[in-house]
Amino acid sequence: LRPPSHLEGASTAEDWKRYALWREYERTGGVLYKRAALSPDEFSAIVHGLRRDAIEMAKEEGSSFATNRIGARIEQGSEIHRILSREDGSLSRLVNCLTAMEGGIKGMGTMILSPDIPTEIRVYEKS
Repeated sequence: LRPPSHLEGASTAEDWKRYALWREYERTGGVLYKRAALSPDEFSAIVHGLRRDAIEMAKEEGSSFATNRIGARIEQGSEIHRILSREDGSLSRLVNCLTAMEGGIKGMGTMILSPDIPTEIRVYEKS
């Protein structure tokens, strides 16, 4: 993968942002740590949906080395699932960017949430 300066025309700030994201992903061997993968509006809508639908986040013990982790399964027809799976949503854009970078900085992949795999939300708190 080459820096965006090789592209015809002017490189945009967004091109450089995607390039930096990809370089970090590549440098860590395919692991990406992001403090926030959702926009503030998406995050607020998910928190609201968790409260509205009375989805209880349960403490998860023994299934991971993670400490202070809570989680819940998200139903496929829910508003939360719709937010997470939106084609133009933050999560989809992030995954599409990372999976398409090998094909070119301007290329985009296509993320879908499989109906066969449960969608879960997990929160990892500092201990």
